[in-house]
Amino acid sequence: MILQVLADYTCSLRLESLDQEHIKWAQLCLLDSIECCFDTFNDLRVQVALKVALEEKGGCTLFGRNEKSSVRGATFYNIVSGSVSSRNDMNIEGNAHPGASIVPLVVALGEANAVSGKTVLEAIIVGYEILKRFGMTIGLDGSGKIPASLRKTSLGIALASSFAASKILGLNGVMTAKAAAMSCHYISGLNEWRMEGTGEDVFLNAYAALYGLSCVTLVKAGADVTLGNFEGDFGLLNVFGARGNSHLMTMDLEHFNAIIETKHKQIKACRALQSLCLTAEKIVADVRFDLNKIKKISLIVSSQLQDSPWYFRKNDVCNLVQASMSMPFGLVATLSSGACTDIQWMPPYDDRVRSLMDMIEIVFTEKKMRDAVEIDVMLDDGMHIIATADQFYSLSAEGIESNFLKHMPGYIGMENTRQVLDLCSELSCCQNFSQMLDYLSVKKEEMNE
Repeated sequence: MILQVLADYTCSLRLESLDQEHIKWAQLCLLDSIECCFDTFNDLRVQVALKVALEEKGGCTLFGRNEKSSVRGATFYNIVSGSVSSRNDMNIEGNAHPGASIVPLVVALGEANAVSGKTVLEAIIVGYEILKRFGMTIGLDGSGKIPASLRKTSLGIALASSFAASKILGLNGVMTAKAAAMSCHYISGLNEWRMEGTGEDVFLNAYAALYGLSCVTLVKAGADVTLGNFEGDFGLLNVFGARGNSHLMTMDLEHFNAIIETKHKQIKACRALQSLCLTAEKIVADVRFDLNKIKKISLIVSSQLQDSPWYFRKNDVCNLVQASMSMPFGLVATLSSGACTDIQWMPPYDDRVRSLMDMIEIVFTEKKMRDAVEIDVMLDDGMHIIATADQFYSLSAEGIESNFLKHMPGYIGMENTRQVLDLCSELSCCQNFSQMLDYLSVKKEEMNE
């Protein structure tokens, strides 16, 4: 059975068997995911998550706060706060955001069970890998037949979380496989929130991860589960017509490369806006460009995005959730501000931005790469300024560390920031993982006193 093969392998996985690149990127994924949990405190969804988390008592860290909660409460709060930022990392092949869900779960379990940094890194690597392999297997990259109503990036969270939780808690192969099989019952996550701008997707991430954890708890208590839930005639793979791809789950198991293949966003927005906004900066940098002389803007994108109308909203963009998914908004906001890092994602929106969106024509092309874009700006004298991109532009290792060093001192102070960086770089040798978390629970308002 596929789940048993995966479970046996993940149970045997040891950090010592991996090269330094895997270890380095596991540490960087941890850092980047933590940074994403800050700068979202004022969002209503984060405030709601805090109320929920504080209903439970425990000793687990809530990032950026002095309060503590239970494993479940901390997992819930930290996943929501990290998901709200929209800068969470991305696995392209698996079409998933592993850091937003896997890292907070592993961190909470690691803290509660006083595990080593080595164990935390192993669990992160396992969670990232399962999420990628599941996405590839059911065709979340666009090759599968996934209904547009389903939120693709959340479909594998429960499964991957069950593996990560089993790893950090030291379950054997049989129990790990059963917990994973139980997690297969959770396949929900709808997309209507994208149209309405309500943004409840962040809660979906959290509850999916908690469901995976609950499956581990059930199996530890003695629950029996059929492994056929994954690959059987009436199992999870069959729901997506993907039983013929089941080999992808266990192919080349010796190469657990998802952790080093993960992309790290530069912009606090949806994947579809990443290469787009960076390409728009090329237009701005052209000496011929004049914002006041724009007559027409053509945005040429992959037809793979055609069934996702939320990417093409124009003047009906009303809030952060809608703006961070709107390609027209991201494009003209970059042209208007001059840099994608200066985009104002929160309303009210500038009238010029709204008027420029009216000038955009969307053109679909048969290019296979969903990150491929072409921008053609025509000025009132007939001149065309064209810029293209054909890939997702990820933060480098140096960029992740620089980003952490730039933003975190405003929340936890420079000394604490450097302590976290130093401890994370030595995490594979750290016997007490929670030592690093002591520097992440300081309130921002205390730093201003």
